[in-house]
Amino acid sequence: MVAARGHIAGAGLGLACFGDVLLTTPESTFRSGYAALGLTPDAATSHVVTRLIGPRRAARLLLLGEVISAQQAFEWGLCTELVADAELDQRAVDLARALAAQPPFMLGETRRLIAAATSRSLAKHVDDEARTLAQAAARPEAAARVAAFGTNRNSRK
Repeated sequence: MVAARGHIAGAGLGLACFGDVLLTTPESTFRSGYAALGLTPDAATSHVVTRLIGPRRAARLLLLGEVISAQQAFEWGLCTELVADAELDQRAVDLARALAAQPPFMLGETRRLIAAATSRSLAKHVDDEARTLAQAAARPEAAARVAAFGTNRNSRK
């Protein structure tokens, strides 16, 4: 979970993009800054930015040094949500609490599956998902959550 405001640039851009969720304000801007300095990216910025927005858009940021608005970053998938500046900190706390309430096994394995999704075949990925789902389903918290989900669903009818 990352909440960032202002000018998100350089290594800060890369670090902000490592969060599973990146919240920012509509007034924020994104820029790599490296091209303007004649430098290459660091802090894994070229890796994480390219994975999030693709090589063409990454080239605009990293090679051309283009500054993009928060709205454009949101549309490209660079950030998750735009939040009014006055509400940013509370929204970040609320989402962090929601994540903290989730089972650690589910969080860790889902993050691992997301990270692996772009680097292997669909067949291998589906097999991994099936194994991971079986492991998750065998955990005690899963049975309780499935039962609660069914109860909550039935009570809405």
